[in-house]
Amino acid sequence: MHCYDRGNVITTENHMLVYIRCLTMVSYSFLTTYLCCIYVTAIGSTHHIEVLLGFIGSLGIDRKKLIAIRTDGASNYLGVHNGVQKQLKEKLAPYLVGVHCTAHRTALVLNDAGSNIKSLKLIDSILTAVHGLFSHSHKRQQEWEAFAHSKGITKHKFPLYVNYLLA
Repeated sequence: MHCYDRGNVITTENHMLVYIRCLTMVSYSFLTTYLCCIYVTAIGSTHHIEVLLGFIGSLGIDRKKLIAIRTDGASNYLGVHNGVQKQLKEKLAPYLVGVHCTAHRTALVLNDAGSNIKSLKLIDSILTAVHGLFSHSHKRQQEWEAFAHSKGITKHKFPLYVNYLLA
């Protein structure tokens, strides 16, 4: 069962995305179920451990079934001295495995790969500007939808732009 990931929204608020991934014994396939998004009020592994242990306890999850924690790879999560993963091993499940999330690793690779390519920097800045133009104005969003509709575009919501290419 995986049970943890941290995400940052545009406003830089910290959240824990909590989900469970388990093997179903009926079909022998993996089932991933999103549980919740928890607003984290303080930065640091100690606070995150308290929040996570409280949540796990409230669900009544058998700690013997907790086998892995998947995080964004920051040292306060996967750190060998005082990271969330190490503390969970000590307090909850000694066999727990810490995994650096594949999506976050890919974002880091793309960031490194794209940081020296001028055309990618230009594309990133254009997408960031266009996102800013539409995401902060309901009126502009409506104008975009009307324009898209007039051109016969049925999926006309302006896409959410997440800057994974260049941080």
